[in-house]
Amino acid sequence: MRIIGLLLNLLILILVVFVAFSFSALNSGNVPVNYYFGSRELPLPVIVLLAIMFGALLGIAASLGLVLKSRYQASKLRRTLKKTEKEVVSLQSVGAKESS
Repeated sequence: MRIIGLLLNLLILILVVFVAFSFSALNSGNVPVNYYFGSRELPLPVIVLLAIMFGALLGIAASLGLVLKSRYQASKLRRTLKKTEKEVVSLQSVGAKESS
């Protein structure tokens, strides 16, 4: 099952790379980019790549708080579980001593 998932991911990656290369080959012209401090002409694939990278960085930054909060919660729950397991073991040993 795991191999099928890896192969499917590889196939999707190859498809995305192929589409990206064909897009950049078909649209290789320069496009004017106006920003606050001036303007420049850049190839369209470069602009698209920069926009995708900027969006990915924003997505990572937006989800970072949730990820850190979840890790903290998981750590806290692990500590509580260890403490509870120790209590259960000690109660079992007390119960075993009383019954003998």
